Amino acid sequence: MNFTLVIAFSLSIYIAGIIAVIRLKKINKIYYPFLISIWLGCLSELVNSLLAGKNLNSYTNINLYILFETLLITLFFRNLGLFQFQKKLFYSIIGGLIAGWIIENIIVKQINTIAIYFTIYSSLIIVLLSVTILNKLIVSSRRTFITNPIFLLCIAFIIYFTYQVMVYAFWIYAPQSDAGFLLKIFSIMIYINLLTNLIYALAVLWMHKKQEFTLPS
Repeated sequence: MNFTLVIAFSLSIYIAGIIAVIRLKKINKIYYPFLISIWLGCLSELVNSLLAGKNLNSYTNINLYILFETLLITLFFRNLGLFQFQKKLFYSIIGGLIAGWIIENIIVKQINTIAIYFTIYSSLIIVLLSVTILNKLIVSSRRTFITNPIFLLCIAFIIYFTYQVMVYAFWIYAPQSDAGFLLKIFSIMIYINLLTNLIYALAVLWMHKKQEFTLPS
């Protein structure tokens, strides 16, 4: 794929980031952790693009972003009331993420190498939490799902992070596979990332100041 097109697709996160800045005063504070993750994503993609243009290693930036993104999304789920009666679970997840990141990126390997196992671990956590929220939402929400930002975000999380798990699983279990096949697998991720960013932008457009939902316990 053309390098310019790859960069353009990755920078599509700026659509949601700009919309979030414009609409910030109209958005409920429960969404703030997610919005911060979007803005961090904008910064991370900019850094990645600059490093790629100079043929420099960007794994340090990627590994840091993955950690903060996962922590912020988990905090967002807490804001939705997911851990209302399970505070110990919330802190266990946060502690496990930080510990897992340190083990792979500092103790076992270096931060400037790809953190395959932490990426899979953190992605699975987001997918499982998203499915849990989605199940509760389907039961409780009377709002049209296409205009429900939480529904849109959960769908985007499930699509993106499930495929990310698949990509890194291929990396682990099929390292000697045909290079062309692995390249195609990673190429699809670029389009998945674009789709996810567009769903994020749509979700931000539907976020409101008033809390229009409650999740059942």
